Amino acid sequence: MTPHAVHPLLMKIELGSLWGRGRGAAVRPAARRGCEYRKSNGTVRVECDGCANGQNLNCPPCFKGVLRILANESEVREVLLARDWEIAYDIECVRALSAVAEVNRFCSGLTYSLPFESCPSCAANPRGMISRVTERLPQGVGSELTSQLRPGPHGTACEQCVRTSKNNLEHIASLLSEAERRVARSAFRVVSADERA
Repeated sequence: MTPHAVHPLLMKIELGSLWGRGRGAAVRPAARRGCEYRKSNGTVRVECDGCANGQNLNCPPCFKGVLRILANESEVREVLLARDWEIAYDIECVRALSAVAEVNRFCSGLTYSLPFESCPSCAANPRGMISRVTERLPQGVGSELTSQLRPGPHGTACEQCVRTSKNNLEHIASLLSEAERRVARSAFRVVSADERA
């Protein structure tokens, strides 16, 4: 008999410290190599056998792997991490995680045009910037990222690129703020004054 640990709130996985803040279920590889999962009846079962990382969401590679899965799945009510035992994260946890995974969904839908030879090496290159944002999840959009948004030598094209990147970073920041509010509501039942009305 394997123990079954249930973590009812996302705060149980210390998201605050990370932030710096059945039938016919197919096995699909996640975006992270070696991470496979099945979805059945609202439960995502992540097969952790053979994974060298920690089997919990306090482990950053595990956390990011689960985020990638949730970015590609809908109607998930529970996440099970299965190896020698099963660790279950319930609906409250999944809701907060899904809010963070919304950033992955948004970033995956972005398209980039790099029309000039110097674009890939530019500090404001939107592809590189978005990659840095998703790599540091669930931390927010840092000031060092926004400070790199300066137009390059190509006039209007660079100005438009910077405007688009700023808009994308602002949207990502709002998605992460919503995720933080969900964590606060789940863990502490905290709501803002305008949400009480």
